[in-house]
Amino acid sequence: MSFNRPVRRIAIVGTGVIGASWAAQYLARGFDVIATDPAPNAEANLSKYVEEAWPALTDIGLIAWRKPRSIGFYFHYE
Repeated sequence: MSFNRPVRRIAIVGTGVIGASWAAQYLARGFDVIATDPAPNAEANLSKYVEEAWPALTDIGLIAWRKPRSIGFYFHYE
């Protein structure tokens, strides 16, 4: 396994306030984000959080892209 490859994708486990904040920060820096959270409406809540955070991230100069690059959501229920 090579450890000198660039990181392009970040995984977030849990999309509450802290996980959603990390997701927004990584998206702002141009990373692809894959998130998972078994909570009801977690995917919709994450999307809403990122959308609402985007103007603030722009204001403080963290935006590497005009729109979030890629946010995926994975869930598995047994």
